[in-house]
Amino acid sequence: MLTLKKQIADVTRRWVDESGKSHPVKCVFTRGFVQQYNAALGVTATDSPGHPGTAAAAASGTGKTPRATDTALARLRDSGVSQADVLANLTDNARQCRVWREQVNSLLDYIQRITSMTIQVEFWTLVGFLISFIGAICGLARWLFSNAEARQAARFMSLEQTMKETATRWSTLEREFLEFRAQLPVDYVRREDYIRGQTVIEAKLDASTRSSTTFRAVRI
Repeated sequence: MLTLKKQIADVTRRWVDESGKSHPVKCVFTRGFVQQYNAALGVTATDSPGHPGTAAAAASGTGKTPRATDTALARLRDSGVSQADVLANLTDNARQCRVWREQVNSLLDYIQRITSMTIQVEFWTLVGFLISFIGAICGLARWLFSNAEARQAARFMSLEQTMKETATRWSTLEREFLEFRAQLPVDYVRREDYIRGQTVIEAKLDASTRSSTTFRAVRI
């Protein structure tokens, strides 16, 4: 800080002309200049936003606070502010701006890192969700396929059982038919023989009836 003050003093108290002769600096800053300077920085004599030692301190040389009611003549009077005061104020403000810039850059870097991490987390979360969704779809498809396969197997088993029962029935029917066919020569009476036998029996009955009627008539 002392080095900075010495550097400011070296360049603000004296100046050297073309011949190399040194002269004291005679730079007058009016009250109006100081007032406009402070207004541009948003600083008043009673309020010093930002950090201490800024432009508001530049008006301390007069011991009075510039007011809006100052006449034009009063605004042109010497404020007592030197070139060194203005340079020191500018240097101080520039230093504070650099601090703020570093803080803002650090904040932006932090936000960028957080954003990048958030994007990565969201990306991997999405990937995990997609993997889970695909796994669920595959599981559902496997379950449906297993159920369909089980139903198909049950259907084939039922069909096979039905075919076995049908084959058993056909075997039983064939066996019964063969047994029936084997019994035909013994018990079977052809229709023609049955009709002929019935006709003979009926003829005999008719003859017997006629004989009985004749016998009764002769006896009377």
